Amino acid sequence: MSDAAKNKVIQLKPIATLGNWCVRLLYTLIFLELVYFVTVLNEYRLEVINAPFPGFESEDAYIQAYDFAANLTVVTALVHFVVIIVAITLNSFWIVRSTHNAEAIDPKPGRIKKWMALLYNFIPFVNWWMPFKSVTQVWHTSLGKDDPLNLPAPAFFWAWWICWIIYYVLSNQSAKLALRDDQQSYLASLQVDLFSTPFGVVSFYVFARIIRRITDAQKEALDSKVLLGALA
Repeated sequence: MSDAAKNKVIQLKPIATLGNWCVRLLYTLIFLELVYFVTVLNEYRLEVINAPFPGFESEDAYIQAYDFAANLTVVTALVHFVVIIVAITLNSFWIVRSTHNAEAIDPKPGRIKKWMALLYNFIPFVNWWMPFKSVTQVWHTSLGKDDPLNLPAPAFFWAWWICWIIYYVLSNQSAKLALRDDQQSYLASLQVDLFSTPFGVVSFYVFARIIRRITDAQKEALDSKVLLGALA
């Protein structure tokens, strides 16, 4: 084994456990998105009901049902918020680790570095493109493609990224509407939430598959390098 290859072995870092947790959290978010969709749909249905409250024995029965639905929506939203914060945190670690490993596998100049790959996610407007480019580079490198820095993204990457941008924009719009102190704005925020759910589900699912494939490829690379090192 050459000295350069030995340096790559040293640089590769374990990623399997981190990747597994990221995937689990993304699947958890998909589940919570679907639960939230059902709770919001039920609350919206109750919101638009007017007297004489069809389907309910009395106004009191309607109020109890509405309060329960509204409280359930709030609880689901809070759980979703906590999980997405944890997911963003772990995904940030995964981005740094996977980008580091990609550079260790193929240290070509011009590659997006690990800390920039993370930072790009938090810079307005830049975060609409550069994270996509960074993950594309990591994907091609991890799968051993030739010229990984210049290859176009696989077609299914666009499903992840376009759906993520739409979901992100709609979620922000929903939050702004919900903060307004009037019923019409709140109803509009529920409508936006209902519309955004399919985009979130698709984005989370495809990104989970991307993380899984990159993680498995880098784990295989690390395992093979360690085995070769042990046999050397």
